[in-house]
Amino acid sequence: MKYFSIIIAALLVFAACNKDDDNGEDQQNLADEAYMTADVNRQEVMADYKVVLQDIVFNAYFPSDSLVEFQRLVGNENPQGFYAVLNKTILETLDYPHTFRPSNKDIQRLNFTYYDTANTSYTHNLADTTEFSLTINNHNSKHVITGTFSGKLYSQDKDSVNITNGKFEIDLKKY
Repeated sequence: MKYFSIIIAALLVFAACNKDDDNGEDQQNLADEAYMTADVNRQEVMADYKVVLQDIVFNAYFPSDSLVEFQRLVGNENPQGFYAVLNKTILETLDYPHTFRPSNKDIQRLNFTYYDTANTSYTHNLADTTEFSLTINNHNSKHVITGTFSGKLYSQDKDSVNITNGKFEIDLKKY
């Protein structure tokens, strides 16, 4: 009987840990099929790897801060992947599809980075904000976003990559 009580207590603790603090809702699990993919200089890059302990931080929606950020890597210990930050953004108030562009002004804007296999980062050109865009096609009540991205990105050394056919489906954790 003693072991039965311990097992019941452990199950109750486990069940309590699986609850989210806000409004008693179940904690939202991230989909295994979440991905970001694109052709980078005509080579397909499929980024569908998630870093388990970091995923809920780097794929997050902070309505109180008007911030959305999401990323996917190609594989474990492979730095190649995509990372997007949408500032001044409240997903529930957007008309879809909604297109974001880079900007250095204090407005709704996109910060987008592609990391290659050598961990070189490529980002957008603020002098020409028409060179890159990201569009969210849909956002649902479970905070899954889908969309597209494309354009030209540059490294610090002024090397460039051309991104075409970019697509994503990401589950966001709302904080």
